[in-house]
Amino acid sequence: MLVDLSNLDEANLDEEQKNAMRRFDLVLAVALKEVSQCQTFTEVLRGSRLFSSGDDKFFNDLNSYIIKNQERVLLVFDGYDEYRTRSKAEEQYGSRSDSPVSQIFHRIILSDCTVMVTTRTSRADELREPADIQAEVTGFNSSDRHDFMTKMLKSETEADELWWFLLWRGMADLLKVPLLNLFFCLLWREEKNELENGTKGKTKLYQAIVRFILQHSHRKHSPTQASMTKEESYEDILAEIGKVALEGLLRGDLVFEYDKLSAAVRGERSVLAGLLQVSECGPSVEPKGRVSFIHKSMQEYLAAWFITNRCVSKGNLGGMEEHAGTLKKCEELENVFLFICGLSDDGAVENCKRSFIEVFGCGDVVVKVTESATPITLRDFITEYFEVSQCGCSFESILGLHNGRFQFYVTEITLSCDHHAKLFTGRTASCAQSRSRDWSSEQSCLKFLNVLECDILSRDKSFQLFDKFCDLLQSVPNPNRCLLKVGRSRRDDEDRFEFEYAEYRLTTAEAEKLVRALPPFTRIERVALSVRNCSAAAAETLVTSVIRKTVKELDLHGITLTSAVAAALNRSLPQMSSLEELYLTEMDVSNLQAEELRRSVGRSLPDIPYLRTLYLTGEDEKDVVNMDVGLMEALFGGFEKASPVREFIFSGFSVRGCLAPFTKSLRFFPDLDGLSLTKLNLDEQDLKGLLESFEFIPRLSYLDLSCNPLGDPVRSIVPYVINLSHLQFLLIQETSSDEVVNYLTDAIRHARPDVLV
Repeated sequence: MLVDLSNLDEANLDEEQKNAMRRFDLVLAVALKEVSQCQTFTEVLRGSRLFSSGDDKFFNDLNSYIIKNQERVLLVFDGYDEYRTRSKAEEQYGSRSDSPVSQIFHRIILSDCTVMVTTRTSRADELREPADIQAEVTGFNSSDRHDFMTKMLKSETEADELWWFLLWRGMADLLKVPLLNLFFCLLWREEKNELENGTKGKTKLYQAIVRFILQHSHRKHSPTQASMTKEESYEDILAEIGKVALEGLLRGDLVFEYDKLSAAVRGERSVLAGLLQVSECGPSVEPKGRVSFIHKSMQEYLAAWFITNRCVSKGNLGGMEEHAGTLKKCEELENVFLFICGLSDDGAVENCKRSFIEVFGCGDVVVKVTESATPITLRDFITEYFEVSQCGCSFESILGLHNGRFQFYVTEITLSCDHHAKLFTGRTASCAQSRSRDWSSEQSCLKFLNVLECDILSRDKSFQLFDKFCDLLQSVPNPNRCLLKVGRSRRDDEDRFEFEYAEYRLTTAEAEKLVRALPPFTRIERVALSVRNCSAAAAETLVTSVIRKTVKELDLHGITLTSAVAAALNRSLPQMSSLEELYLTEMDVSNLQAEELRRSVGRSLPDIPYLRTLYLTGEDEKDVVNMDVGLMEALFGGFEKASPVREFIFSGFSVRGCLAPFTKSLRFFPDLDGLSLTKLNLDEQDLKGLLESFEFIPRLSYLDLSCNPLGDPVRSIVPYVINLSHLQFLLIQETSSDEVVNYLTDAIRHARPDVLV
């Protein structure tokens, strides 16, 4: 920590902050990792190398000054987590709690000094009790992130693209870590196409970071003698570093002795420089150096790399299975488990198969998947289940021992492929053997099924999944106890939804089969289906058949609102008292009169008490429906009381000059957080009414006006959007010429640098 008190007037600080620093005549910073061996505070001062001279007089005078002027002294102790942590100094001189530094923390000595201590969160609990104030440094704020990325990439456009790339993959939060932000920028600058085409998750991103570090280090030093490492030898180096990383995580240490690495690996400084922070220590009681990883997440990734490449094939997890004996310890290693799954699904699956059968010794137990199915051994069931992986399917189960007999029951199922649908409907080729028939279950293993979910928008393109899912519905022994989820939630993978809906649309026959299977299920939580290819009669019957108070998410894609279907919606929506998300997307209202629309959707929407998300979108551009004032009033004129809706998407209709009924309704959405009005053919009058309505939605953080031919009048949004104090994201593509859009982008960013345009 470096503080130049002479530059306070030039620093970007308010007066109160400047006065806080002027309190001190002396600010003393000590790197704790360099003073582990010290027994007295004077030795701490000497070990900090504050003076070039080693004369004791300097240090004695400084110590005396601090003692006599404690109220004017700020002591900064940096790196408590690196202080006497399982090192030779701890063995020789004792634990941290017995040190002179600890006596300062606990006000035993120098009690009137102001003391600041920094530590990683792994050691924070040891400092909470004596602390008056605690603060957590979380990294860059949103403005810092954008400025840093723009500087590194030399383009605001590239910075925005990288931000969106990480946001849609759930990794934008990592940008607050400066070092990771740097690596993301370097990767984006050199490998943008590879990242966009091949990086789907956090594990793949860390693989790319490690590959980049290794290749950069090799290019930097080769062919000099500093490093002759070849890419094929990286595996052994990563394995050794990963082993040390794992050992540290299992001990709770983020710092370890440099000597833990072999001489061969220590010689590859070009590789280590990118992965580790190396600290050379002078005192002989310390090893040659202590190292830590550039970030804890890198330590977790390399530990997972070691487990995946050296341990899983041997049927173990490198000691993690013994360490993770409690929920708290499992949570501490959560990222390692996630990285392992991302690195090697097949290896983890093989390990899971062996562990499940060997640990419980129940492979010969005979179970029946359904009452009428052919019996199958549990070993065959598990083996057959894992024949197909990475499909999105999963199940949860209970293995019990009752009266000397094993009993196996499945409690939750998520189906995404035809293979597993066959397994759970008892259509597998495996047959039970007679070795342990005295332990066999007499009832279906689905007896206690609590949750059944089917993702028909899966990667399985056999299109037989839905048919088998309906068969499974009819095989559930106690459907009144089972919570049903039909289709995938948009929250899981929204960016793929419209594409996959186009690939799989429910037929009339499938809709009718589903309707026949639903009545026994009293608890339905989600219905998400594309009904574009269904007949109007089938769609009407389907809407009526899913009426349950428990429905939280209703998603009907491509629905045609005939008079009968609209009437069915009018009957259904008010009875879905738990409904939180309603998606009526690419719907056709061309054959509906205004009064029919008012009686159905328009009348029902205002009365849904817990509705949080509302999507109302029209058909593709070639079939855009013109919405006149009458239809708009019928759709939105029914709002007369506050609605809890937080996300509202209205898109895909031509409402030119007729948006007023919608903008008037905004006064009833005080909690609105996200608003998307795209492809509506808005004009200047529509825009003016919308902007004037912003006073009713002060919490808006996301606004999308893209693909509306607003032209030059779109400039008028600037004073309105900059006054939306919660706004974070603004999309204005294809609203005017590039010149106007660029002007808006610059003007808004100048006034509100925290808004991403």
